[in-house]
Amino acid sequence: MRNDWRSLFAHRHWFTLKVGNYSFRFCSRCSGLITGVVLFSILNITTNLLNILNMPIFFQIGASVILAIPAIIDWVTQSWRMRKSTNSLRYITGILEGVGISLLIFTPIVFLYKMYLLLIVLGITTIIGLLGIRKHSSSY
Repeated sequence: MRNDWRSLFAHRHWFTLKVGNYSFRFCSRCSGLITGVVLFSILNITTNLLNILNMPIFFQIGASVILAIPAIIDWVTQSWRMRKSTNSLRYITGILEGVGISLLIFTPIVFLYKMYLLLIVLGITTIIGLLGIRKHSSSY
């Protein structure tokens, strides 16, 4: 019980970062997501990338969803025990998801529409994943 707070940052799949005498566990996919958001945000803010590319809004929205699909597939297939993933794969799919989220953040549409899109994708993904977890946890 003493280290239960660690699961907030590490979930089930983590890597360990050692700083001096301290060890910190971080979730691989969440770390990738944060890396993707930060890198794309810095790139976009410093280069004005989205204005240079002049992408249509629907392309930005579609690209943001498409970039999240590898992370969704990775998590759902793990939840349904179709295969095992690796921390490297989780980190890479997390980066793609982070870039997709960052792309959505910078899309010039109403904030509420962005939230609707996120809730729909998150809701569908969560339901499908949890059904797999429930199916396999009841089989023991």
